[in-house]
Amino acid sequence: MLRFEHPYAKFLDKVEKPSRYTGAEHGARKKAWDGVAARVCLAFPDIYDIGMSHLGFRMLYKILNDDPRTLAERAYTPWVDMQAQLRQHGKLLVSLESVKEQPGFELIDVATPDLATIHEEDGGGWLAHGETGEDGTGSSPLGA
Repeated sequence: MLRFEHPYAKFLDKVEKPSRYTGAEHGARKKAWDGVAARVCLAFPDIYDIGMSHLGFRMLYKILNDDPRTLAERAYTPWVDMQAQLRQHGKLLVSLESVKEQPGFELIDVATPDLATIHEEDGGGWLAHGETGEDGTGSSPLGA
C-alpha cells in the first residue's frame, strides 16, 4: 500500500474540500525541478475554486510551462478551515504541483496582499507585488 506523502496528510481530513490542496487535477503540469533556469510560483489571491477557472491565470501558467527554461506552479489562498489547520500545525502554504514552500522559488507572483499577509503572519515571508525585501530590492530576483 502506498503512503500519501504530503505535508498536509495528517490534517487534510479536517478541511471541507481537501482536493483544493493536493494538486492532482487534470491539466496540472509537473516539470523537473532541477531541469529549468527559473521557478515561478503563481499565487492566486482567492480560493482554488475561483482561481482554477480564471482564464488569465491559466494562460500565464501554460505560457510559463511551455517555455523549457521555466517551471510554473500554483498556490491559492486557503479557505478559513485550512488557514486554521496550517496555523495549528505550524505549516506554510505549498505549491500544488511539487508541494514546495515559498523559499524554493526564484519568483513569487501574488496579485494582492491578502495571500502574502497569511504567510507574513506565520513567518513565511511571502512578498506581495510591489513590496520590497529585507535587502531593499523588489520581490523578483530576476529583475522583473
